[in-house]
Amino acid sequence: MLKVTFQRRLLDFFKTSFGWLPGSTVLIVVLLCAFFTALTGGSGITILALGAVLYPVLVEDGYSKMFSLGLVTAAGSLGLLFPPSLPAIIYSVTAGINPIDLFKQGFLPALFLLLVVVLYGFYHRPNKQKKIKFSLKGFY
Repeated sequence: MLKVTFQRRLLDFFKTSFGWLPGSTVLIVVLLCAFFTALTGGSGITILALGAVLYPVLVEDGYSKMFSLGLVTAAGSLGLLFPPSLPAIIYSVTAGINPIDLFKQGFLPALFLLLVVVLYGFYHRPNKQKKIKFSLKGFY
């Protein structure tokens, strides 16, 4: 029996959700890394935990090795401004700022960073990339 990891299930969920879009692999990588970083609170942890899964997926979809490595590394820090990011909470406590206000004020810059990285990835997408049909079976 194959061992299904948490990272693989997250990847399958996002591929089922967004796989029908052109250039969806970059969108999946960016959203998955941002989501995982927000939960773990560390970009290094995200790169180590998801890099082994996402890097081969990007290379398999036709992206260059250097681009894939850079995308996984850059996307690993995108979730630090989204709640419940532990570094943002520690900063707010240390600086005496309300954490809710900090997350409210950091939400638009975080979305802007996500958008910039996704658009850059769309610009560098390979010519031939297979699309995955949307199905509800992937939402297990």
